[in-house]
Amino acid sequence: MLAWFPRLAASRHRSPGLAQALAEFGGVLGVRLQPAARQAVRENLAHVFRRSPATWEVEEVFREAGRGYLDLALLGLLPPQRLLARTRVSGWEHLDAALAQGRGAILVGTHTGAVSSVGQLLALRGYRAVAPVERLGSAALHWLHHAPRRRAGVRLVEATPAAWWALLAALRRNEVVALLGDRPVAGASVELNLFGCPARLPLGPALLASHSRAPLLPVRAFRDPGGRLSGEIDPPLAAAGLPTRELARRVAESLEYTIRRRPLQWLVFERVWSASRCPAAWLTGRMDR
Repeated sequence: MLAWFPRLAASRHRSPGLAQALAEFGGVLGVRLQPAARQAVRENLAHVFRRSPATWEVEEVFREAGRGYLDLALLGLLPPQRLLARTRVSGWEHLDAALAQGRGAILVGTHTGAVSSVGQLLALRGYRAVAPVERLGSAALHWLHHAPRRRAGVRLVEATPAAWWALLAALRRNEVVALLGDRPVAGASVELNLFGCPARLPLGPALLASHSRAPLLPVRAFRDPGGRLSGEIDPPLAAAGLPTRELARRVAESLEYTIRRRPLQWLVFERVWSASRCPAAWLTGRMDR
């Protein structure tokens, strides 16, 4: 399905409304073609809402994924001024103050709808940024997903154990390291409270901050009405002298705050909570097929 999006991106110049509609249709099609992902989204939303989500709410998450893939395909193709014009980000002063300490800066956010697009503003504003990325299935799928982000100027490293040293080196060069903290991909993880129940989350952001002494700043990115994008950069989490697990707990609190703000833009298609240890008690029946 990802193979459709470069073509949609090209068509958006001629017919933006059609490209958007097709992207959303592709997302809804994913609801039907990926029953395991559909059920995972349903269970995740049940934990967030503390009720059984409606069918339209589950479908909206997949629609948002379609919009996000279309935005991803457009990265590096549209003039930078277009992205700058449709995006508003607050908190740049917090990032500048963190970098002024000379130890780099770590940004940690969630898989929300506009995270890839808003993240490219780092490069457009002249920040040197690096982000670890997951190896996806085939080489073609990996290229389709990550090539647009490379074109837009963010340096990507594959999320393997060796990435740890690349990220530390970037921080020593006073660069920005951008991480997503709501789904473990590689490396250490830890069970932390999220929406009132233990969830396994990456320990990497807290470990990297503890080891490097670089400031750790929560960030978030959203899609707003009318196709505009918005981002927020928070002040650094107080980390001096904190045990790594306590710092990770504070990261989890910031993730919960972000997800609660726009739950239908939270694009995680695997179960975040263990069904056996933390069942979604609010689910009633199964979603219509």
